[in-house]
Amino acid sequence: MTRLDRGQIGNAKGIDITVKCSRGQFRAFAPTWDMVMGHKRRDLSDEEYIARYRPILDRVQLAVWTALAATPTCTLVCYCPPGVFCHSHVAIEYALASCPEWFIDGRASASIPRPYTLWP
Repeated sequence: MTRLDRGQIGNAKGIDITVKCSRGQFRAFAPTWDMVMGHKRRDLSDEEYIARYRPILDRVQLAVWTALAATPTCTLVCYCPPGVFCHSHVAIEYALASCPEWFIDGRASASIPRPYTLWP
């Protein structure tokens, strides 16, 4: 089982899943620029963001999930500070719900801003 955590770029080492800087196979977890800028401008609510991000996660290939699960611990990093809405939390929630036999939650409960509803 892989313990999944999230961190902020500059404060944690891990796999970058941002649209700005992610590379290689893990770029599959990156949101679109439209999503990021819409959320920053507050044109896109958390729920609308999740509704657009879910199909991106649905398209992540099995080989990418397998690579993510290949280590005992994995930290997904993004520019968002701790304790706020972030796609890295959504990606972790998705992984936990979709592949419970591969992943466990390694986030400190205080760092999770709220439970995310992935399915309406």
